[in-house]
Order: sequence, then structure tokens, then C-alpha cells
Amino acid sequence: MAVDAPTTFWEPIRRTIIENLLGYLPHVNTHGLIVSPPSAVTEMPVVTYIVRQGGSRQLTEQDHEGLVNALKELERSGVCQVHVVQMEKMSLEQQVEIMARTTVRIISLPPAAGPLHYAVWNDTLTTFPKGEYFKGVKYSSDFHGRAIPVYGPAIVQVIRERLSGGLPKP
Repeated sequence: MAVDAPTTFWEPIRRTIIENLLGYLPHVNTHGLIVSPPSAVTEMPVVTYIVRQGGSRQLTEQDHEGLVNALKELERSGVCQVHVVQMEKMSLEQQVEIMARTTVRIISLPPAAGPLHYAVWNDTLTTFPKGEYFKGVKYSSDFHGRAIPVYGPAIVQVIRERLSGGLPKP
């Protein structure tokens, strides 16, 4: 039996957890900027790359470094703030705080309820309309490998377009 839930299903729980852990609930405008409370205000969108290089699935070291360099260049251009984090080295409160402030997350995860998801392989990015997913995924023997390729400038281009309003919203 399949049950369709609204994309806002988890919103009350998410808001309660954030407010209880941080003592405030960030309010975000349409540009992804935190506008209140005053202690959390951001002047530009926040992009967070959650590094998973210590796990079973890893980018090649060269591509990981290339992605970090491309993100730092995006930050230097004044488009956004960039945070490169390893969640397992942060407290729960720090993890919730960084994610509550984040406009764009870069992490290796399957599609989930709500966020726009891009499948990435090297310099090729694919996404689907809300509620649609690719059917018939074939996992290769090295799917959980430690040499996953990604081209950092391709990721940064999608982030730049997304933040400038050039890509459709979910």
C-alpha cells in the first residue's frame, strides 16, 4: 500500500527540532537568505558540501579537491558562502545549525521528499520533475567504490544557475 504524504509532512518536526536545539528558528526569504533572528542573518546564500570521504562511497581524491576548489572560487566570486564540513566531527547542535542555515546542500544521497535532487556522474547532471524518479537504475559493481568521479565546475555551474533563479524550483 502506498501513501502519498505532502512534501511539508516533516515540517512541524523539523521546526521543533531546530528551535529546541538552537533556541531560534531561522526565517528565510525567497533568495535563501536568513532574515531573522538578528544573530543568524546571512547576507548571501549558504552552500554546504558535506564531505563523506571517510565512508564507503568516496569521490576520487583529485575530484574531491577539485570540487572544494571550485566551491571556494564560487565563494570568492561573491555568489555565496561556502562551508565544507564533516558531520561526523561536529556536535548534533553544530550539525543542525549548519543545515538550518544552508540554502544548497551537496551530499551523496538518493532522492528524498522535498529537496530538488540532481544525480551526478562526472560532468553530467540529471534531475526530474517533482514526484518523478528514474526507473530502472542499474548499480555497477563499483557503486560503493572509493573512486567516484565528479567534475567540480559542473556542480558549481548548477549551483550558480540555481541561486540566480536560472533553474526551475522543485
